[in-house]
Amino acid sequence: SSSQTSIFDSTDRTFFLTGLQMEVGEQATPFEHRSFGEELLLCQRYFEFINGGMGCAMTTGTANGNFCFTYRADKRASATAALVGTPVVNDGSQQSNINSIVASYHSFTSGIFLDLSTGTVNNNEAIMVYSTSATVGFSFDAEL
Repeated sequence: SSSQTSIFDSTDRTFFLTGLQMEVGEQATPFEHRSFGEELLLCQRYFEFINGGMGCAMTTGTANGNFCFTYRADKRASATAALVGTPVVNDGSQQSNINSIVASYHSFTSGIFLDLSTGTVNNNEAIMVYSTSATVGFSFDAEL
């Protein structure tokens, strides 16, 4: 009606659509109802970001540590690891930054084994790998 505004008369309009399933071809299939958790696991087959207390590593010198991570969801292929921000390690007596990923020795669809370059740490000790904020951690990318 003339008293209503149009969704097309401004670029500041928002249109929300839910419950849509697109089909290829002329044969429609039954609608798939998936939970948020199912959708998240399907997305994590391609990408995963971890932060917080991420696990333990073992030092292999005074500036390196080996870290093994098991993914929440199996990836579609071997993933590429990257630092996001500056995670840290702690050997019980000192905290050091993780400077880089030196190598990814074993990358499987279920997990990855990384050699991390750290600040000064004690040799042959267990170290805790963690982040100092919600935006710091590791990303694992298995995109197409």
